[in-house]
Amino acid sequence: MTKLNRRFAALAASALALAAAAPAAATTITFDEANLTNGTSPAVANGYQGLNWNNIALLDAVTYGAQGTNGYTTNLISQRNVAWVYSQTIGSFSAATPFTLNDAYFGAAWNDNMTVTVRGLTNNVQAFMTSFIVNTTAPTHQVFDWSGLTSVTIQASGGVDAGTFGNGNHIVLDNLTINSAVPEPATWAMMLVGFGMMGAAMRYGRRTTRAAVAA
Repeated sequence: MTKLNRRFAALAASALALAAAAPAAATTITFDEANLTNGTSPAVANGYQGLNWNNIALLDAVTYGAQGTNGYTTNLISQRNVAWVYSQTIGSFSAATPFTLNDAYFGAAWNDNMTVTVRGLTNNVQAFMTSFIVNTTAPTHQVFDWSGLTSVTIQASGGVDAGTFGNGNHIVLDNLTINSAVPEPATWAMMLVGFGMMGAAMRYGRRTTRAAVAA
């Protein structure tokens, strides 16, 4: 390999290494895109924000607040919608490609001192788990920084009736932030630069070989 070829190869390898190391952009899922009327609670649709959802629904927390004191309204973070996990069920979201769970805001709809358990799984094998307490009065910001996940489960237990107009172990979820495994545009650009450098090195090598043969 000539000196110039070695330089091209080194530059290409560096560009590809940078592309591999560059993180995908973080996405904050606010659940606010849905235009809910009268506080209705449809299930979060599969494919929303690139994820599949199970036992997680949407609720207009602003409209719902008119019905009386509840943890949906007091645990709202952005605009007007929140997601919630049905009582006595396990809510989950998943993706075909690995992602990172960064953080989220949790609350309780009806019970104070309720325990929420979150598990991160990779190909159905538990990789992470944590439990924490949530209340009806204000959201709990939980930081995870769990990477390489293909699914996340959320489950509640315990707590005491907070004196609101409803009851049950309903979990409130808002402003969930993840990092997708899909490279962002800058990453793709670096990868293309790397491939271009490799191609240039190969073309130069061929030209050099032909010139040497002709001589």
